Amino acid sequence: PGHGHVVHLADPGEKVRVRIVDRGDDGVSKAALVSVLEASPHRVAPACPHAAECGGCAFQHVAYEEQLRQKTRLLDGLLEDTFGPGKPVVSPMIGMPVDPDGVPRHFRQKAAFTFTEDQKGRLQIGHFARGTNTVVPVTECLVHSDRANGVAFAIKDAMAQGRVPVATERGGLLRHVVVRVTEDEKEAVAVVVATEEHRALDAPLRQIVSSRQKPEGLLLNLHDQASPYLFGPHTLRIDGLGHVKETALGPSFLSSPTGFFQTNIHGAAHLVRLVKAAIGAETSLKVLDLYSGSGLFALPLALAKHRVTAVEESRKASREAAKNAQLSGIPESRLRLTPSKVEDAIEHLARQEWDAAVIDPPRSGCPEQVMRTLTRKLAPGKLVIVSCNPETLMD
Repeated sequence: PGHGHVVHLADPGEKVRVRIVDRGDDGVSKAALVSVLEASPHRVAPACPHAAECGGCAFQHVAYEEQLRQKTRLLDGLLEDTFGPGKPVVSPMIGMPVDPDGVPRHFRQKAAFTFTEDQKGRLQIGHFARGTNTVVPVTECLVHSDRANGVAFAIKDAMAQGRVPVATERGGLLRHVVVRVTEDEKEAVAVVVATEEHRALDAPLRQIVSSRQKPEGLLLNLHDQASPYLFGPHTLRIDGLGHVKETALGPSFLSSPTGFFQTNIHGAAHLVRLVKAAIGAETSLKVLDLYSGSGLFALPLALAKHRVTAVEESRKASREAAKNAQLSGIPESRLRLTPSKVEDAIEHLARQEWDAAVIDPPRSGCPEQVMRTLTRKLAPGKLVIVSCNPETLMD
């Protein structure tokens, strides 16, 4: 009594038999699905053979069109809770291209796997099981780019042939393999994450460089601490490029497997078009881009002949934005990069007149002080808010 239940692999409206696996202190229990007694009409057989165990994807048992409808209803409900009957209208969710079975495939241009061993001690790569630290070995990943999968599994095979051990609390070397590719798959850069630069890695790394699956760039990241972070502080270039150059978004973007950039380029292109459309067709507007990252919105807006000021706290991201602007031929007169915390910069920026502003805060949301200054003092003619977490957006 008083407990809610979160059941993975069950669809709303289904009648299921479950097993309670964790009675949470917050009043919400986690339950494992035992069997489906009355299935939803939207239940489908997952396309991925690992869907029942792997935590990489959560809704492969739900038809894709229904997934999009559920996301639309979720956002609509959050808006109604916040604004009441006068809530904004939610447009239908924009989906991915699908195969003949109605399933989107190979849409992630960044593939990340964790090294593990199977029960026979053979080296494998996989993803964590949902809610655990246990790695589920996989033989394929349908959401990753084909080429990224090919490079990652070739690296796994080379490391297995070299008998390189997996990193554990007792020692070992291998932690992760991450591959970044361009949308057209013409460029790929891979990084092997290991505890140290050990001679046991030399032969497998040479094998990868000379193989048919050779990426355009190969990196070695050193990560010797047990932590939730994927990468350590030091990255060595073994061969070739350190970044891929993504050109599918209009401007050129340099993207490294160790950096943050959109993992779904098709989806990012949709997002950029929506932001540009919201700003409008008029050119030479004075636009402020807050939490601008490496320039996902700032660069396309500058190419559209607006005068953009981009504010980003990360010095690394600001340097990447400067390189991307140079690659794209964007003059300084149309793009001003401001490496600063938004909280520190916005009071000064509020003294100027702005035609439009774009804000894309982190998952934790936008601080109240920033939003208050933005809407009351700065008060641009148009405000475009991009959010990857609708619940913090409602705050």
